[in-house]
Amino acid sequence: MVSIVHKVLKSTYPITTFKLHKEELSNVKFLLFDEEKTSFEFAFGNKQFGNYNIVDLADYGKLYVLDSNSAFSNVGFQIGHCIEFDSNVIGDWKNIIFDKKVKSDLEDMLLFIKKSGKQFSCEPYMLEMAANGSFINKEVVYKSLLAFSIFDNIDSITLEKKKLDQSHASSVEFALADDRWRALLDVESDLEANPVKSHDFIYCLLLKAFYIKYASKKSTDNKILELIYSINNELFSYWENEMMLCYLFIKEDSSVEKFFGGAKPNAKNIIRKLKGMAWDLFHLRNLEISMTERNTNQSMVFLHSFGSADQGIVRMIKLNPITRMAFFDGKSIVIHEKNILNTCTHLGIKEILDQNEAKRREKCLNIDYRELSKQLEVEVLGVMKTNAI
Repeated sequence: MVSIVHKVLKSTYPITTFKLHKEELSNVKFLLFDEEKTSFEFAFGNKQFGNYNIVDLADYGKLYVLDSNSAFSNVGFQIGHCIEFDSNVIGDWKNIIFDKKVKSDLEDMLLFIKKSGKQFSCEPYMLEMAANGSFINKEVVYKSLLAFSIFDNIDSITLEKKKLDQSHASSVEFALADDRWRALLDVESDLEANPVKSHDFIYCLLLKAFYIKYASKKSTDNKILELIYSINNELFSYWENEMMLCYLFIKEDSSVEKFFGGAKPNAKNIIRKLKGMAWDLFHLRNLEISMTERNTNQSMVFLHSFGSADQGIVRMIKLNPITRMAFFDGKSIVIHEKNILNTCTHLGIKEILDQNEAKRREKCLNIDYRELSKQLEVEVLGVMKTNAI
């Protein structure tokens, strides 16, 4: 069935292709964001409030749902929309509540969300704090969760008055914060038992891309091939969107300068910078995972957006939006507008990857990416040392 799902996702005429295989795809839901027709009427679109942005992962205004019940019409679907808050949004809101710092742009964004009736979540913040449990200031984290709980529980009229502080924290808000704190501790325990491989893999990929970019004297094409060979023989996993961004980084493309600008061979704290970038890209991938988890109901469609003051990560989302998605058996397949296979067609990358697919699938299950990242950090620090001489 997976091959048929791919066939629909890559088809020039996905609706027609779906209808030809409708029986085999009875349990598959497709979201198409590149169709000119849609039966939905809703207000999405990227929003900017000073330094703060709400950015959609795809062109939601072109949403067309394709499954066994809607091959001919999108009538009858309910749309859910959740905005996931970046850590900088949570931290800045905490400063408004507890330190009375003025952030009118952020308050405007939060008021827009409240008035729109959209759902919102602090899951990216909680996941990042849980993964860095031994290094966090627990008092600050709890205050941040309490501040978010205050926002969760207040109405738009109270928020519009812009006279908020910690005095708004009632027993209800403290109870909500306590629940979120316990949930964070549960996530931390789960991560200790089963480290987040996806984050660790992205970090390894960034370390390797940095090393190849600055250690090698080869041409850009040969650097890209070197990274592909390392994926086949060292990293053992291929993720299209992250690989596309690494390609643009190695190519020194201006479109990723804002995001990769700090990744220079003479930069201070390069390991910390690359770890932070890995978290940013992990958050984007986790948004796709959240959409997978919430799109199992055949009559509901859940869309996710990201709220952030980080202009680099906002540009990354806008640079390579999702064009199509498929959900089945608790899994998803995501197609982005750009990928390295259709960008570097002259390098034969698809053939190189296809020949090693079985090997990667076997090896990636047993590799310790955290241990590998320590080895790759040594390579990166070696590049830094060479450039410092």
